[in-house]
Amino acid sequence: MKKSLILALKLFAICFVSTIVLALTNQATAPVIAEAQKQKEIAAFSAVFPELEEVRPVEDTSVLNDNITAVNEAVVGGETAGYLYSVVSPSGYDGPITFVVGATLDGTVTGLSVINQTETKGFGAAVADPPYAEGMKGVMLTGSLKAEGEEAGEGTMPAITGATRTSTAMERAMNMVVEAQAKLTGTEVDTSTPMTEVTDEQLQAAYPNATFEPLDGAPVDERVRAVYEATVDGAVAGHVFHVTEPEGFLGSIEFLIGVDNDGTIAGFNMIQQGESPEYGGVIAKPEYAEAMVGMALADKPGAITGATFTTEGMNKALSAVLAVQEKLGK
Repeated sequence: MKKSLILALKLFAICFVSTIVLALTNQATAPVIAEAQKQKEIAAFSAVFPELEEVRPVEDTSVLNDNITAVNEAVVGGETAGYLYSVVSPSGYDGPITFVVGATLDGTVTGLSVINQTETKGFGAAVADPPYAEGMKGVMLTGSLKAEGEEAGEGTMPAITGATRTSTAMERAMNMVVEAQAKLTGTEVDTSTPMTEVTDEQLQAAYPNATFEPLDGAPVDERVRAVYEATVDGAVAGHVFHVTEPEGFLGSIEFLIGVDNDGTIAGFNMIQQGESPEYGGVIAKPEYAEAMVGMALADKPGAITGATFTTEGMNKALSAVLAVQEKLGK
């Protein structure tokens, strides 16, 4: 018993000391890592805005968020010639991509430099290669951007062949930059994903035997784009939500979902999706829609075998619907 107690005390002492050493090591190295990241970012500023003479933080901090982490004025000849955006993209295939992008006042991209990424070598990791950065030059931040092709075009930015998740992450990040640029320059842009104009037949598939009216003033967001009141026998029995989920495996997923006032799913109708047919594409099959009917919206469907990203995307979309549903009930 005495030997066991001594052994336990020794193990506790070793663990305690190890924890203290680890904490001190982290405390000592964290500032070094942060400073190295900062210096790498500063070096990138000159690379993405070749005429740069001075950097000055913008006064309007309302453009900053979890993705646009910093914005600096690019000063040339004492005047603001453009902006330098420090960006953390939404998750790509293997995590977010950190980069710096420069743009002139008229919205012309002057350069892009990736600071950090963990995408797959030979595929998404090409986001950090010179050809991708070169293709970004000349992209216009004056309207919604779509990732397609290999270089800048009208309303387009480069895509990476065989790396849809990475391309989509960069597309979403650059559209956030478009919004920030518009706010800083006092212009207006619409970067939202275009919505399909739905028919009464499609609404009926999401909520059978009802009539529908758009709900003006509904608390919509980037996922829940529109809400319709579903009326049965003269009373509002529930709602149909028009949803666009941007984070599928191979792009956005657009669908209608009908929900009773008590939170029970009345119907589900896929409008469009581009998921892998044998995996995430099952969300477009009748069996998937049938399995949803009668479920509580809060429960969410089970995982889709072999389709982690599609499953996560649908769960985010349904969580957004639930949030709007709860607001409507208040």
